[in-house]
Amino acid sequence: MQKNKIFFNLILILISALISLSCIEFFLIIKAKFIINYDTEMWKYSKLLKTKSENKLINHIHIKNKEAILQNVNIKINSLGLRGNEKDISEWNNAQNKILFIGSSITLGWGVKEGKTITKKLEHSLNSYQKNSWKILNGGVGNYNTQRYVVNYFDNYKKLKPNIIVIQYFLNDSEILQNTYGNIFTRNFHLAAILWKYISIKKDNLKFSNIYDYYNNFYETENFKNTKQYLIMMKNECNQNQIRCIIAYTPDIQFLNDKNFDKFENKIKSLTKQLDYEFVSFTNDLRKSSLNLKNDYNDNHPNEKAHEIMSQSLYKYLVN
Repeated sequence: MQKNKIFFNLILILISALISLSCIEFFLIIKAKFIINYDTEMWKYSKLLKTKSENKLINHIHIKNKEAILQNVNIKINSLGLRGNEKDISEWNNAQNKILFIGSSITLGWGVKEGKTITKKLEHSLNSYQKNSWKILNGGVGNYNTQRYVVNYFDNYKKLKPNIIVIQYFLNDSEILQNTYGNIFTRNFHLAAILWKYISIKKDNLKFSNIYDYYNNFYETENFKNTKQYLIMMKNECNQNQIRCIIAYTPDIQFLNDKNFDKFENKIKSLTKQLDYEFVSFTNDLRKSSLNLKNDYNDNHPNEKAHEIMSQSLYKYLVN
């Protein structure tokens, strides 16, 4: 009799827990419909527009021919896995000057309408300068580092045969990223994704007392050697195929006016000089602006104003 009572109580506790978790999940779903949250939108991006890559050096790629509304912005992926549509591909095939951008979510234009991204703004400026002779494709993928976007180029974009490759290097692109594909819970339930994010942040906070130390750690360790390895690989590709290779350094907007972070830009600038890359920095032009350059929704990605400034910086560099 006592055993039956214990069993009944355990079942009751389990049912109560499931009902409570279901109520929380339902609340989070409704909340996400009306209140946009950066972490939730990034989770939706991973769920709706990314898929596992067979190449473990990449971890994930875009799902081709898919689109989703994320942070009130439509992100459309074409048949090549690039942000854009099929018209971009046909225009690329007929263009005289072809520029391929590779990078992370900054290049993708997270939180920015496609027509306002650095790639589209630069393409418009160049075609105003030399009518209908330029085409730019956007190879940015969220949660990529140097290793991932270089290897992704060789796996998926090499066949495009660009004249110019712009590596939009972001401050944290030297970080070595662990392969994480998620699980049935983190990929499908808001609550699990939030808890996973919270635990990850807590782990990082235990390792580093501040964000500067966090960055400094991977610019002084094996992480930076990993970056150098893949930049050498890309430079060899450019040399062998007579491709003009440019590294466009992009600072973290939230630390834009903290000159202590210039240390990391100088390390990249020194490395690119050593490897004989062309180098452009967006830092000074972004610093000159008095505008708010961050996206809404507690999101530190560059907004459309920042993309405009970056596009003009690169435009001046290319035409001078």
